Amino acid sequence: MRTLSPLAFAVVLLLATLAGGCAGASDVDGGESASETSTSEAPDAASAEEPSTVSLSYVDDMAAAHEGDAPEPSPLVRTPEAAISSGSVTYKTTDDGDVWNGHYAGLDDDDHWKPAVVLIHEWWGLNENIRRMAEQIASRGYQVLAVDLYEGAITSDPERAASLMQNAMDRPEVLHAHLQAAREYLSETRNAPRVAVMGWCFGGHWALQAALEAPDSWDGTVIYYGSVEEADEEAVAALNMPVLGIFGGADESIPVPTVEAFADQLERGNVPADIRIYEGADHAFASPSGSRYAPKAAEDAWERTLAFLDSTLRAGK
Repeated sequence: MRTLSPLAFAVVLLLATLAGGCAGASDVDGGESASETSTSEAPDAASAEEPSTVSLSYVDDMAAAHEGDAPEPSPLVRTPEAAISSGSVTYKTTDDGDVWNGHYAGLDDDDHWKPAVVLIHEWWGLNENIRRMAEQIASRGYQVLAVDLYEGAITSDPERAASLMQNAMDRPEVLHAHLQAAREYLSETRNAPRVAVMGWCFGGHWALQAALEAPDSWDGTVIYYGSVEEADEEAVAALNMPVLGIFGGADESIPVPTVEAFADQLERGNVPADIRIYEGADHAFASPSGSRYAPKAAEDAWERTLAFLDSTLRAGK
Protein backbone atom coordinates (compact mmCIF):
# COMPACT_ATOMS: atom_id res chain seq x y z
CA MET A 1 0.00 0.00 0.00
CA ARG A 2 1.40 3.40 -0.90
CA THR A 3 0.51 6.78 0.52
CA LEU A 4 0.69 9.43 -2.16
CA SER A 5 -0.20 12.48 -0.09
CA PRO A 6 -1.84 13.51 3.17
CA LEU A 7 -5.15 13.25 1.34
CA ALA A 8 -4.48 9.75 0.12
CA PHE A 9 -6.11 6.63 1.48
CA ALA A 10 -5.86 3.03 0.47
CA VAL A 11 -8.64 1.42 -1.53
CA VAL A 12 -9.13 -2.05 -2.79
CA LEU A 13 -11.94 -2.75 -5.22
CA LEU A 14 -13.64 -5.36 -7.36
CA LEU A 15 -14.62 -4.28 -10.81
CA ALA A 16 -17.96 -4.08 -12.53
CA THR A 17 -17.91 -2.82 -16.07
CA LEU A 18 -20.08 0.23 -16.50
CA ALA A 19 -20.88 1.84 -13.14
CA GLY A 20 -22.08 5.41 -12.88
CA GLY A 21 -20.30 6.48 -9.70
CA CYS A 22 -16.98 6.16 -7.93
CA ALA A 23 -16.76 3.10 -5.71
CA GLY A 24 -15.73 3.47 -2.10
CA ALA A 25 -12.98 1.53 -0.35
CA SER A 26 -13.49 -2.21 -0.31
CA ASP A 27 -11.49 -5.42 -0.42
CA VAL A 28 -10.16 -6.70 -3.71
CA ASP A 29 -8.98 -10.20 -4.53
CA GLY A 30 -5.64 -11.15 -6.03
CA GLY A 31 -3.66 -8.35 -4.41
CA GLU A 32 -4.95 -5.76 -6.91
CA SER A 33 -5.46 -2.75 -4.66
CA ALA A 34 -5.26 0.92 -5.48
CA SER A 35 -3.69 3.88 -3.76
CA GLU A 36 -5.37 7.22 -4.23
CA THR A 37 -4.81 10.92 -3.98
CA SER A 38 -7.34 13.63 -4.74
CA THR A 39 -7.61 17.40 -4.54
CA SER A 40 -10.77 19.43 -4.63
CA GLU A 41 -9.93 22.98 -5.67
CA ALA A 42 -9.39 23.94 -9.32
CA PRO A 43 -6.53 26.36 -10.00
CA ASP A 44 -6.94 29.76 -11.53
CA ALA A 45 -6.38 29.80 -15.27
CA ALA A 46 -2.69 30.18 -16.04
CA SER A 47 -0.42 29.84 -19.00
CA ALA A 48 1.67 26.65 -19.04
CA GLU A 49 5.28 26.48 -20.05
CA GLU A 50 6.22 24.34 -23.02
CA PRO A 51 5.88 20.75 -21.70
CA SER A 52 9.11 18.82 -21.83
CA THR A 53 9.35 15.86 -24.16
CA VAL A 54 9.72 12.38 -22.74
CA SER A 55 13.09 10.67 -22.94
CA LEU A 56 13.74 8.28 -25.81
CA SER A 57 14.13 5.42 -23.32
CA TYR A 58 10.35 5.51 -22.95
CA VAL A 59 10.02 3.70 -26.27
CA ASP A 60 12.40 1.00 -25.05
CA ASP A 61 10.44 0.73 -21.81
CA MET A 62 7.24 0.22 -23.79
CA ALA A 63 8.90 -2.44 -25.90
CA ALA A 64 9.88 -4.34 -22.78
CA ALA A 65 6.44 -3.87 -21.21
CA HIS A 66 4.67 -5.26 -24.30
CA GLU A 67 7.06 -8.12 -25.01
CA GLY A 68 5.04 -11.14 -26.12
CA ASP A 69 1.80 -9.19 -26.57
CA ALA A 70 -0.30 -9.56 -29.72
CA PRO A 71 -3.31 -7.22 -29.47
CA GLU A 72 -5.87 -9.09 -31.52
CA PRO A 73 -9.53 -8.02 -31.13
CA SER A 74 -10.87 -9.59 -27.97
CA PRO A 75 -14.42 -10.62 -27.02
CA LEU A 76 -13.67 -9.12 -23.61
CA VAL A 77 -14.02 -5.70 -25.22
CA ARG A 78 -17.73 -5.67 -24.66
CA THR A 79 -20.53 -4.86 -27.08
CA PRO A 80 -21.91 -1.34 -26.52
CA GLU A 81 -24.94 -1.06 -24.25
CA ALA A 82 -26.95 0.80 -26.89
CA ALA A 83 -27.16 0.92 -30.68
CA ILE A 84 -24.72 3.46 -32.03
CA SER A 85 -23.54 4.91 -35.32
CA SER A 86 -19.83 4.82 -36.02
CA GLY A 87 -17.34 5.14 -38.82
CA SER A 88 -14.40 7.04 -40.24
CA VAL A 89 -14.46 10.84 -40.25
CA THR A 90 -11.96 13.45 -41.39
CA TYR A 91 -11.12 15.78 -38.54
CA LYS A 92 -8.54 17.81 -40.45
CA THR A 93 -7.07 18.33 -43.89
CA THR A 94 -3.69 20.01 -43.55
CA ASP A 95 -2.30 22.80 -45.69
CA ASP A 96 -0.09 20.16 -47.32
CA GLY A 97 -3.15 18.14 -48.28
CA ASP A 98 -2.72 15.41 -45.67
CA VAL A 99 -6.07 13.97 -44.56
CA TRP A 100 -6.34 13.04 -40.89
CA ASN A 101 -9.07 10.48 -40.29
CA GLY A 102 -10.32 9.03 -37.03
CA HIS A 103 -13.07 6.74 -35.77
CA TYR A 104 -16.19 8.63 -34.68
CA ALA A 105 -18.93 7.00 -32.59
CA GLY A 106 -22.23 8.33 -31.30
CA LEU A 107 -25.69 7.15 -30.30
CA ASP A 108 -27.29 8.28 -33.55
CA ASP A 109 -26.61 10.21 -36.73
CA ASP A 110 -27.33 13.57 -35.08
CA ASP A 111 -25.16 13.57 -31.97
CA HIS A 112 -24.46 17.30 -32.02
CA TRP A 113 -24.50 19.13 -28.69
CA LYS A 114 -23.52 16.09 -26.61
CA PRO A 115 -20.35 16.12 -24.49
CA ALA A 116 -17.39 14.45 -26.13
CA VAL A 117 -14.23 12.44 -25.57
CA VAL A 118 -11.07 12.32 -27.68
CA LEU A 119 -9.48 8.85 -27.41
CA ILE A 120 -5.78 8.25 -28.05
CA HIS A 121 -4.69 4.76 -28.99
CA GLU A 122 -1.99 2.55 -27.50
CA TRP A 123 1.36 2.07 -29.22
CA TRP A 124 -0.28 -0.46 -31.57
CA GLY A 125 -2.22 2.23 -33.43
CA LEU A 126 -5.93 2.83 -33.96
CA ASN A 127 -6.94 -0.83 -33.99
CA GLU A 128 -10.22 -2.69 -33.54
CA ASN A 129 -9.98 -2.70 -29.75
CA ILE A 130 -9.76 1.11 -29.63
CA ARG A 131 -12.62 1.52 -32.11
CA ARG A 132 -14.79 -0.75 -30.00
CA MET A 133 -13.78 1.14 -26.86
CA ALA A 134 -14.94 4.34 -28.57
CA GLU A 135 -18.27 2.69 -29.26
CA GLN A 136 -18.64 1.55 -25.66
CA ILE A 137 -18.12 5.08 -24.38
CA ALA A 138 -20.45 6.48 -27.05
CA SER A 139 -23.19 4.14 -25.85
CA ARG A 140 -23.12 6.08 -22.58
CA GLY A 141 -24.35 9.19 -24.40
CA TYR A 142 -21.11 10.79 -25.55
CA GLN A 143 -19.63 11.76 -28.86
CA VAL A 144 -16.30 9.97 -29.19
CA LEU A 145 -13.50 10.57 -31.66
CA ALA A 146 -10.59 8.11 -31.63
CA VAL A 147 -7.69 9.93 -33.27
CA ASP A 148 -5.05 8.31 -35.43
CA LEU A 149 -1.64 9.65 -34.47
CA TYR A 150 0.04 7.07 -36.71
CA GLU A 151 -1.96 8.31 -39.71
CA GLY A 152 -3.14 4.92 -40.95
CA ALA A 153 -0.48 2.58 -39.61
CA ILE A 154 -1.60 -0.29 -37.34
CA THR A 155 0.42 -3.26 -36.14
CA SER A 156 0.34 -6.24 -33.81
CA ASP A 157 4.12 -6.68 -33.97
CA PRO A 158 5.99 -5.16 -30.99
CA GLU A 159 9.07 -4.30 -33.06
CA ARG A 160 6.95 -2.45 -35.60
CA ALA A 161 4.99 -0.77 -32.80
CA ALA A 162 8.23 0.51 -31.26
CA SER A 163 9.21 2.00 -34.61
CA LEU A 164 5.81 3.66 -35.07
CA MET A 165 5.87 5.07 -31.58
CA GLN A 166 9.40 6.42 -32.00
CA ASN A 167 8.49 8.09 -35.28
CA ALA A 168 5.49 9.70 -33.61
CA MET A 169 7.47 10.83 -30.57
CA ASP A 170 10.00 12.46 -32.90
CA ARG A 171 7.37 14.90 -34.22
CA PRO A 172 5.49 16.20 -31.15
CA GLU A 173 4.31 19.34 -32.95
CA VAL A 174 2.35 17.17 -35.42
CA LEU A 175 0.78 15.12 -32.63
CA HIS A 176 -0.25 18.30 -30.81
CA ALA A 177 -1.82 19.52 -34.05
CA HIS A 178 -3.76 16.25 -34.35
CA LEU A 179 -5.15 16.59 -30.84
CA GLN A 180 -6.04 20.24 -31.25
CA ALA A 181 -7.80 19.44 -34.53
CA ALA A 182 -9.74 16.59 -32.91
CA ARG A 183 -10.87 18.83 -30.07
CA GLU A 184 -11.92 21.58 -32.46
CA TYR A 185 -13.77 19.12 -34.67
CA LEU A 186 -15.87 18.00 -31.72
CA SER A 187 -16.44 21.44 -30.23
CA GLU A 188 -16.89 23.44 -33.44
CA THR A 189 -18.22 20.98 -36.02
CA ARG A 190 -20.13 18.73 -33.64
CA ASN A 191 -21.00 21.46 -31.10
CA ALA A 192 -19.82 19.47 -28.08
CA PRO A 193 -20.21 21.67 -24.99
CA ARG A 194 -17.37 19.88 -23.15
CA VAL A 195 -14.50 17.72 -24.38
CA ALA A 196 -12.20 15.42 -22.39
CA VAL A 197 -9.08 13.63 -23.59
CA MET A 198 -8.21 10.04 -22.68
CA GLY A 199 -5.57 7.50 -23.67
CA TRP A 200 -3.76 4.29 -22.84
CA CYS A 201 0.00 3.65 -22.74
CA PHE A 202 1.47 5.86 -25.50
CA GLY A 203 -1.99 7.45 -25.62
CA GLY A 204 -1.99 8.04 -21.87
CA HIS A 205 1.24 9.99 -22.17
CA TRP A 206 -0.24 12.06 -24.98
CA ALA A 207 -3.47 12.68 -23.08
CA LEU A 208 -1.33 14.40 -20.46
CA GLN A 209 0.71 16.23 -23.10
CA ALA A 210 -2.49 17.50 -24.73
CA ALA A 211 -3.65 18.85 -21.38
CA LEU A 212 -0.30 20.50 -20.65
CA GLU A 213 -0.25 22.08 -24.10
CA ALA A 214 -3.77 23.54 -23.76
CA PRO A 215 -4.52 23.71 -20.01
CA ASP A 216 -7.66 25.82 -20.42
CA SER A 217 -9.10 24.07 -23.49
CA TRP A 218 -9.92 20.58 -22.23
CA ASP A 219 -12.54 19.74 -19.62
CA GLY A 220 -10.90 16.60 -18.21
CA THR A 221 -7.97 14.23 -18.72
CA VAL A 222 -7.79 10.46 -18.23
CA ILE A 223 -4.32 8.89 -18.21
CA TYR A 224 -4.00 5.11 -18.35
CA TYR A 225 -0.39 4.13 -17.49
CA GLY A 226 1.21 6.83 -19.61
CA SER A 227 4.58 8.33 -18.75
CA VAL A 228 4.30 11.29 -16.36
CA GLU A 229 7.97 11.34 -15.42
CA GLU A 230 9.00 14.56 -17.12
CA ALA A 231 5.93 16.67 -16.44
CA ASP A 232 6.93 20.27 -15.70
CA GLU A 233 5.88 21.52 -12.26
CA GLU A 234 4.54 24.88 -13.46
CA ALA A 235 2.76 23.33 -16.43
CA VAL A 236 1.05 20.80 -14.16
CA ALA A 237 -0.03 23.55 -11.77
CA ALA A 238 -1.61 25.40 -14.71
CA LEU A 239 -3.99 22.54 -15.53
CA ASN A 240 -7.49 23.98 -15.33
CA MET A 241 -9.30 20.63 -15.45
CA PRO A 242 -9.69 17.51 -13.30
CA VAL A 243 -7.32 14.58 -13.86
CA LEU A 244 -7.86 10.85 -13.47
CA GLY A 245 -4.70 8.72 -13.48
CA ILE A 246 -4.71 4.91 -13.66
CA PHE A 247 -1.42 3.09 -13.00
CA GLY A 248 -0.11 -0.36 -12.12
CA GLY A 249 1.95 -0.91 -9.01
CA ALA A 250 4.04 -3.58 -10.78
CA ASP A 251 4.61 -1.51 -13.92
CA GLU A 252 8.37 -1.12 -14.23
CA SER A 253 8.02 1.05 -17.33
CA ILE A 254 6.07 3.68 -15.35
CA PRO A 255 7.82 3.52 -11.95
CA VAL A 256 5.60 4.15 -8.95
CA PRO A 257 7.86 6.92 -7.55
CA THR A 258 7.31 8.94 -10.74
CA VAL A 259 3.54 8.53 -10.35
CA GLU A 260 3.75 9.59 -6.72
CA ALA A 261 5.80 12.63 -7.70
CA PHE A 262 3.19 13.53 -10.34
CA ALA A 263 0.43 13.18 -7.74
CA ASP A 264 2.35 15.52 -5.45
CA GLN A 265 2.68 18.04 -8.30
CA LEU A 266 -1.07 17.96 -8.84
CA GLU A 267 -1.72 18.45 -5.14
CA ARG A 268 0.71 21.36 -4.84
CA GLY A 269 -0.95 22.96 -7.87
CA ASN A 270 -4.46 22.47 -6.40
CA VAL A 271 -5.47 20.49 -9.48
CA PRO A 272 -8.52 18.27 -8.84
CA ALA A 273 -7.06 14.78 -9.22
CA ASP A 274 -7.72 11.12 -8.56
CA ILE A 275 -4.53 9.07 -9.00
CA ARG A 276 -4.89 5.30 -8.63
CA ILE A 277 -2.06 2.79 -8.30
CA TYR A 278 -3.31 -0.81 -8.46
CA GLU A 279 -1.06 -3.07 -6.43
CA GLY A 280 0.15 -6.10 -8.37
CA ALA A 281 -1.08 -4.76 -11.71
CA ASP A 282 1.45 -4.50 -14.55
CA HIS A 283 1.64 -2.21 -17.55
CA ALA A 284 -1.37 -2.48 -19.91
CA PHE A 285 -3.36 -4.31 -17.24
CA ALA A 286 -6.60 -2.86 -18.62
CA SER A 287 -6.09 -4.32 -22.12
CA PRO A 288 -8.23 -7.48 -22.39
CA SER A 289 -6.22 -8.77 -25.34
CA GLY A 290 -2.84 -8.35 -23.64
CA SER A 291 -0.88 -10.87 -21.62
CA ARG A 292 -0.96 -8.69 -18.48
CA TYR A 293 -4.73 -8.23 -18.26
CA ALA A 294 -5.82 -7.89 -14.61
CA PRO A 295 -9.63 -8.15 -14.74
CA LYS A 296 -10.47 -6.87 -11.27
CA ALA A 297 -8.20 -3.85 -11.47
CA ALA A 298 -9.28 -3.20 -15.07
CA GLU A 299 -12.97 -3.33 -14.20
CA ASP A 300 -12.55 -0.98 -11.27
CA ALA A 301 -10.53 1.43 -13.38
CA TRP A 302 -13.28 1.34 -16.01
CA GLU A 303 -15.93 2.11 -13.37
CA ARG A 304 -13.91 5.07 -12.23
CA THR A 305 -13.33 6.24 -15.77
CA LEU A 306 -17.04 6.30 -16.57
CA ALA A 307 -17.85 8.00 -13.27
CA PHE A 308 -15.14 10.59 -13.95
CA LEU A 309 -16.50 11.32 -17.43
CA ASP A 310 -20.04 11.63 -16.10
CA SER A 311 -19.08 14.02 -13.31
CA THR A 312 -16.72 16.04 -15.48
CA LEU A 313 -18.60 16.31 -18.76
CA ARG A 314 -22.17 16.34 -17.45
CA ALA A 315 -21.62 18.86 -14.66
CA GLY A 316 -24.62 21.12 -14.19
CA LYS A 317 -26.97 18.86 -16.14
